[in-house]
Amino acid sequence: MTVAAAKLYFEITDMIGLEYNWFLVYTRSHHEKKIKEACARLNVETYLPLEKRLRYWSGRKKMVDFPLFPNYLFVKASCREYVKILEEPSVIGFVKNGSGLSVVPEKIVHNVKKVLDEKLEYMVSPGKPDSGSEVTVISGPLAGLSGEVIQYSGKSHLLIELKQISRSVLVKIDKNSIGLKEHLMAQEILINK
Repeated sequence: MTVAAAKLYFEITDMIGLEYNWFLVYTRSHHEKKIKEACARLNVETYLPLEKRLRYWSGRKKMVDFPLFPNYLFVKASCREYVKILEEPSVIGFVKNGSGLSVVPEKIVHNVKKVLDEKLEYMVSPGKPDSGSEVTVISGPLAGLSGEVIQYSGKSHLLIELKQISRSVLVKIDKNSIGLKEHLMAQEILINK
């Protein structure tokens, strides 16, 4: 067995027991949409968060979709699809951590989708800004989301962190629409008694 085959075998066996989970695929530059189409042909669920940016060409203005996280595509796969995805020429590989493939929690994918679907004001930040309090959004379009609240440019933002690629999405949020997690859990316990 070659080293590459052995490595692939161990990566796949790491996935056994993991049914369908979200992973991040690292792609060649500007090939995210191409990989998304290839995954669709393989019946693999994907998510490519896009943001519209204004671009100028020969005196014309046009809104163009760009990946929120360049060179990355979320894929929901199991070990059956893993090798097929890796065989795509524009795929560099799956994002890994020290112990193997890095699973992206469903909650993170849901939170990013919700922020983009609601067309809220946000920004992508490299790395993780300074920590804040763990909160749950109790009202407004993000009701039900939880995360950290941080201060950025004197305003409150909800932090959605993608540790796998050292990126964070900061969503501007009204302080009146959030509650500290500990307080909400304590209230829930009192109500349920």
